[in-house]
Amino acid sequence: MTSEPSNIRHGYAIATWSKRLIAHLIDSAISLGAILAIVIGLVIEIANAVADSGEASFFARALTGDLAWLLISSIAGDWGRPLYLAGIIALIIYTLWWLVTLGKGQTPGKQVVGIRVIRTDGAPCEWGQTFLREFAVKGLLVGFLAGVTGGIAYIINHAWLLLDEDSQALHDKVVETIVVDARRLDHPLILPVPAIDAPIVPPTAAFVPPFAPSVAASTSSASTLELPPAATRRHPRRRSRRPGRARRPVETNVVDVNAEGEDRSEFVSTQNFAGGTIKASLAGALVDLTQARMQSGGASIEASVFMGSVTIKAPIDWVVSLQASAMLGEVKDERPPAPRDIANGVLTVTGSANFGKIAIQS
Repeated sequence: MTSEPSNIRHGYAIATWSKRLIAHLIDSAISLGAILAIVIGLVIEIANAVADSGEASFFARALTGDLAWLLISSIAGDWGRPLYLAGIIALIIYTLWWLVTLGKGQTPGKQVVGIRVIRTDGAPCEWGQTFLREFAVKGLLVGFLAGVTGGIAYIINHAWLLLDEDSQALHDKVVETIVVDARRLDHPLILPVPAIDAPIVPPTAAFVPPFAPSVAASTSSASTLELPPAATRRHPRRRSRRPGRARRPVETNVVDVNAEGEDRSEFVSTQNFAGGTIKASLAGALVDLTQARMQSGGASIEASVFMGSVTIKAPIDWVVSLQASAMLGEVKDERPPAPRDIANGVLTVTGSANFGKIAIQS
């Protein structure tokens, strides 16, 4: 039986506080740097507008209270517009990068450093829970408490990981996550097994392992070792069930899956599928139709996504008509190319993917 060392969780090494600090600094530097560039650029543009207005002399206008704006304009010159445009572009790129990496349990800083967030039970941290951790709890809740307490709540929250056995900050405990290295260990670490005292056998005698039940000797003094059945039996590796997966098929002709803040899934095996609605907000929704058949007139699913994902698993020979719209998101049939038989019916997918994804898989 194997056991994990104190710095290993579910086959991953717990991320050190220094890596987490560097990741936090990278995220803060990019986001705050972009915002600061926007603010400074706008201030310079305002200063240039003030300096260009009117025909009064520099001295006369300085006496009326425009001195600060005039100094800014004379020092910065025409750098205002390029600066705030660069800040806006950088902020848009960072936001899109941030939204993409959330699906991997990361932020841009965590991806650069090579760490990620997983659930405390070892399951991957999906988009919705990562967004809840990074934005709602770590950003809004901790930020609000830090403002009320003068920054004390912020210090306590992050200092807690130095005392915790799993290196969890307080926001990790709220959403039940841990931060680990992004790369899983190739070989599990096994603690040494105590040696078993074995009898000393003279060199001239045939070696008989103490656990062997019988040894058949041939005329040439060769021996055949018969291992007990238990020694050759392979124990199947346990496979953990990911949260949100359906445990048994559902006999329903119309699906109604609503994933809000928590992943949901449904495995449908009906032979008269008519369609339904799937909603995902800050979470992922999965509907498995690989064992189902459509009704004679086809089926229609309305999928609505906001900062999440909807995955529909359909038989590879089904014809799927994607009529959903996407705003900063994606609607895609990811099944491999294969003959589609319209006789099976047409599955029509409508709705919208806003800051998320609607995917058809097989």
